[in-house]
Amino acid sequence: WKFQYTNLLIWGNDVRQPALVNVTEHARKYVAIHYLSINITKKFNLGLFEAAMSAGENGIDIGFLNPVIFYRSVEFGRGEDAGNAIIGLTGKYKLTNNISLYSQLIIDEFSVGNLDNLGDWRNKFAVQLGAKYFNAFDVDNLYLQAEFNYARPYTFAHKTPILNYGHYSQPLGHLWGANFWETVVIARYKQDRWSGSAKFIYGKKGFDFADETVSYGGNVYQSYNDRFGDTGNELAQGNTATIFQLDLQANYLLNPSNNLSVFGGFVFRDFSSKSPVNGYPNGNTTWISVGLRADLFNWYLDF
Repeated sequence: WKFQYTNLLIWGNDVRQPALVNVTEHARKYVAIHYLSINITKKFNLGLFEAAMSAGENGIDIGFLNPVIFYRSVEFGRGEDAGNAIIGLTGKYKLTNNISLYSQLIIDEFSVGNLDNLGDWRNKFAVQLGAKYFNAFDVDNLYLQAEFNYARPYTFAHKTPILNYGHYSQPLGHLWGANFWETVVIARYKQDRWSGSAKFIYGKKGFDFADETVSYGGNVYQSYNDRFGDTGNELAQGNTATIFQLDLQANYLLNPSNNLSVFGGFVFRDFSSKSPVNGYPNGNTTWISVGLRADLFNWYLDF
């Protein structure tokens, strides 16, 4: 009918060196995700979700098998169990047959009495706003998308790093972790056997300084107990970096039976930070690629 309910159970690992258990074993974590989607009208969809994380020193907690949404979040909030809960809201509105608007709000933690003060470190949340335009401007197979992402410092993190919103040293919420804003614009077009795409990304993110142990809220694997301060926190604070990326791709289909095609790509990236960031050198980087590819087999493993 108008409801869709999804229950995901995840067994995760923290593979960082400090998180090793018994010298050689990776620390385990368990995540229960519940998502309730409701079609309010034919054009408007509303979703509610939660993600509850727990450390796995003593094995999986049987309570994680409880499929009731927000049950675990309330339990963690009352301090009855060691864990971390994130709740959120999603929305999608079909403006026209060709235009869809979508949004997402994630609340990691907030201080009711200080909602008017974003500098309070406890106001940890993330927002996504976007729009999709199909057959844009009455041009068949022209697809346009624009998206804005925003995550406050210390969002997705936890005082105990294993309880963060991450897995295998990667953040689960957004590639940039937290403490950033980002704008994404995507265009795709297909005409006969030709197809192409363009992606534009621009934003700012706050990293930690290499010579400090202070967390400025961008690394979800850093404990927020080492935070910069209780107040005065600003978006993209710390070792602020400006990130720009342009990705252009073109493809010509040679054989439809096996998707044999010739492709070419151009990627330009500019990264500029206050001081050097490990793994992210300042300056411009350019990739040019050409090749031949085919999909000889279609493997469907989603069963």
